[in-house]
Amino acid sequence: METETGARAERLGSFLFSELGTCNANGDCLSPAESGTSLVWLERQTMDYSKAAVLLSKSLSLAWIIAIVGCGGSTGPQGGPRVSTVAVTGVVKVDGAPAPFLRVVAVPVGGVGAVPMESAALTDANGVFGLSTYESGDGVPAGQYQLTFVWGQINLMNSQYSGDKFKGKYADPAKSAHNLTVTDSDEPHDLGVIELSSAAAKK
Repeated sequence: METETGARAERLGSFLFSELGTCNANGDCLSPAESGTSLVWLERQTMDYSKAAVLLSKSLSLAWIIAIVGCGGSTGPQGGPRVSTVAVTGVVKVDGAPAPFLRVVAVPVGGVGAVPMESAALTDANGVFGLSTYESGDGVPAGQYQLTFVWGQINLMNSQYSGDKFKGKYADPAKSAHNLTVTDSDEPHDLGVIELSSAAAKK
């Protein structure tokens, strides 16, 4: 893909240069021979620009993916009035090291919460997360929750988040050892550091 993009950019640059050369303030253009500009120099500049374009495209794609998948993992309200939420933050470490792109979900005890959507988050490069329900980092409604953890990967080609390095070890809310209780009068919750292990679950 990069080779094809670079080739197209080089051909376009060479064509424009050969056809237009350089132009002065009055709009009068000189050919490459007349202007004394090096074709090799233009080709090098074109290659630099094509590489920058590819890098920018990848950066924008990653930012778009993170915005969709990682800014809270919530699709937003499906209708009806919003209920108040309380901010819940924390840090996830696996084997003592920060775990990036790890999905945290607050599952209501009993399976039924105050709102019909999921409250979730995706950790950043430092393992930091902020649970989201309606908007990024807005927290969760009052209630009792079990926290689940899935450590998957983001596919840059299709924007899908899949897999689990824990192999389901922390994905079952019924077996979760991490509880969360939130009331309407609560201040923001800081769950501190949540330590997880990559070791296989005991059978």
